[in-house]
Amino acid sequence: MLSGLTGLCQNFKEYYFKFNIENKTEISELTRIISIDNVINDTIFAYATDKNFKRFKSINHKHILISKSEKSLKAEMATTTAEMTNWNKYPTYDVYVEMMNNYASSYPAICKVVNIGPTVNGRDLLVLKITDNISIEENEPEFFYTSTMHGDETTGMVLMLRLIDSLLTGYGTVADITNLIDSIEIYINPNANPDGTYAGGNDIIGNTSTRSNANGIDLNRNFPDAVIGSHPDGEIWQPETEAMMDFADQHRFVLSGNFHGGIELVNYPWDHTSRRHPDDGWFINLSRNYATSCQNNSPAGYFDDENNGITNGADWYIVYGSRQDYYCYFHNSREVTFEISTTKLVSSSSLPDYWDYNKLALLDYMEECLHGVHGTVKDTEGNSLDAMIKIESHDTDTDSSMVFTDPDNGDYHRLINPETYTIIASANGYYNDTVKNIVIEENKYINVNFILKEDTISLFKQNTYKNNINIFPNPFYDHISIYFSDHHISQIYINIYKSNGEKIFQSKIKLQNDNIIKIDGISNLPYGIYFIQIITDKLQFTKQIVKQ
Repeated sequence: MLSGLTGLCQNFKEYYFKFNIENKTEISELTRIISIDNVINDTIFAYATDKNFKRFKSINHKHILISKSEKSLKAEMATTTAEMTNWNKYPTYDVYVEMMNNYASSYPAICKVVNIGPTVNGRDLLVLKITDNISIEENEPEFFYTSTMHGDETTGMVLMLRLIDSLLTGYGTVADITNLIDSIEIYINPNANPDGTYAGGNDIIGNTSTRSNANGIDLNRNFPDAVIGSHPDGEIWQPETEAMMDFADQHRFVLSGNFHGGIELVNYPWDHTSRRHPDDGWFINLSRNYATSCQNNSPAGYFDDENNGITNGADWYIVYGSRQDYYCYFHNSREVTFEISTTKLVSSSSLPDYWDYNKLALLDYMEECLHGVHGTVKDTEGNSLDAMIKIESHDTDTDSSMVFTDPDNGDYHRLINPETYTIIASANGYYNDTVKNIVIEENKYINVNFILKEDTISLFKQNTYKNNINIFPNPFYDHISIYFSDHHISQIYINIYKSNGEKIFQSKIKLQNDNIIKIDGISNLPYGIYFIQIITDKLQFTKQIVKQ
């Protein structure tokens, strides 16, 4: 912890400015140069650090610089945890860390703090896990709230801390809260960019706070993207980005949301393309429910921007490398972006009001985890399987909309609009199982469990030989390399299939002296989930791979 730190130098200058465009199609290129903050008619509001601001000016866009004093206030800071009691102050960094640790020590049976990694400047990225059996991984949906990945958008940070407090103090006495904690594994990260929030020092939030992290990178443009590729902003992954990617790898988040500021609406996928997600109707209903709840619990005029408080991301403006799209596409999750205050840094005295506006919506959004289709996928011996759940004639590889089980318990949780569906469960080495005419009712759930029978020959060969093969990188971008520990294999047959079984690549390759073969010519494959099959005279092996 950086206790007593008064300031860390940022080696960049952050500009905030506005300019006009003639046509909205210009945004798809501009968004790769600058960090667009808002689009109002033909006016773009944006951020840029020195290098990108220079690139922006080189294309001769006329612009007007906006002083930070015009868009934010200096926050009143709580220098002790006791001063956070009324929730009308912002915590210093040290108070924030102390609060998170205090919750874990005060409620050890249902709460623990997880440090998912350091920031550029060594501050902690803290997540609080809240659930009824804190040390046991149960057959429950995993849920994730995170806030303030733009460091100067701080309203959500305090709301997340207050939500944590409300959940922990309400457990056992408030029925709705008790049900959430008993039924869901809840993870909350109040500040995903503390270096940006506390750019002026651990005791200051205000005009010194930055959108970017300490390296001048917009973290919400830094994730792998299904259109642009691994590094859509042209920069390496930041420590904060890698921490969130690693955290997602360790979990199967069913539903998540991240909090921003600068406008008041719910932004739903996709950000990177105008193509609609297969669950577009479900996303619209989810977003509308949040916006309506906020409107019902606030004065007139709150949370009614864009389409009365909701927007499709690309309809608003194109973004590449967003956290929302990364979690939805590469981790088969469902995530939206909440913009909860027109002023990025609302006055300290107004923070309780924003809690009143949002608190019911926050809880109702979490409860969405408990709707839809839930169940397990196991083999005939009762062992949990790492399996794919796909809705027939609904899910698409293009949008990576299928979901996967948590292999530890074999449980899956598919959130979807009320309708009648056919569901297919599949796993490597097993025969598929299909259940038809599954009726989903509004605000209810149904359990559908699968038992898959082994494809005996395939499974035996996979279990025998899979440790002798290493496929990398996975996810891949333009090629795949395969390493064989067996030096006595000569001819190798490689097949690549879509998840629906369609073969899209085949090749016969001779193993070279270094025991590594490289598969090129696959960079043009659409982004999504595939299966690679390797056949030799000694083995037949199939593994899931992801094109990013």
